[in-house]
Amino acid sequence: MRKPDTTAWTWPYHLDLVIPVFVAISVLLHAPYPLLAPIPLFFIVVPLLDRLPACRRIKVYERRTDHRPTVTGGKIFLHTATVAATMGLSLFDVSRKPDRWWIYAIIGAFWWMAYCMGVIHEAIHLRRRTPAHLLARVILTSFGHQGFIVQHRTVHHKAFGLRTDPDTAFFNEGAYEFVRRSLPHRFRFASRSYVITTAFVASLGLLLGWPAACFWVAQSALGAIVFQVAVYHQHYGLNREGATPEGLRYHSWVDHGFFVNHIFFGVGLHDEHHRRPYVSDHAPLTLPLPLPWTVLLSFVPPIWFWVMNGRIPPAARLHAAGRFAG
Repeated sequence: MRKPDTTAWTWPYHLDLVIPVFVAISVLLHAPYPLLAPIPLFFIVVPLLDRLPACRRIKVYERRTDHRPTVTGGKIFLHTATVAATMGLSLFDVSRKPDRWWIYAIIGAFWWMAYCMGVIHEAIHLRRRTPAHLLARVILTSFGHQGFIVQHRTVHHKAFGLRTDPDTAFFNEGAYEFVRRSLPHRFRFASRSYVITTAFVASLGLLLGWPAACFWVAQSALGAIVFQVAVYHQHYGLNREGATPEGLRYHSWVDHGFFVNHIFFGVGLHDEHHRRPYVSDHAPLTLPLPLPWTVLLSFVPPIWFWVMNGRIPPAARLHAAGRFAG
């Protein structure tokens, strides 16, 4: 099992609190779109900081014994409450400026990718009766994404890196093909809960007007798509049953960047997230670009294939036909 070197930093620290602070400042300054706060931080500021030589020399690892729920439970609840409060503010803004509901929906979709689902992901891995976990369930139900909880915990965490996992992208499978294939599997896990989601959206329409309901539906649909694109890179083309000639087994792409992991809940340490109990002897592959830029790159499949395909050893490639050889 890989051990951190003496220069390694462990997650979590307190840099993640910068996001609630940014949101609070944007509200106090009456910023027009409070959902914008985490987006430039994730896609611009953090990748640039991680490219600094001083930061590139630091390897960041996740300390499993400190991870969940004792250290992060309270902080994840703070972030989950920030998600709920920000959504409430956005609904209030949409009710005052109904002609801009579509702008809020587009911004909200990328906010869902950059911040919201990272928070929700951490919350659903907490104990089921913790406040953060319960609040995350309420948020997911209101968005119609409640199938994520069951699908992620019962399917993905057991079958990642295998053809039976809908959230593992095949080798040479584009992001849009992946979304069309994988997203319906998630919705099937929560078909009964859509009654609650429909009632919630109808209530928004009655209380705040049809623009608020349209905003919520559009943001939920776009958010599901862009988040699935963000999931696409995590196991792209990797077969954890296909050993390379060197005896290595791969299942996850990682980014050991200092800021991306300290601010966004260790999002780049996907190998650590899956390390126990299933794959304690497997090795990760490092992303060629900072993780936020990698997510944006996946929106352009031809460039994505040119950058990524050659980095996967032929014997470790997961093909749609189930062949291990490249």
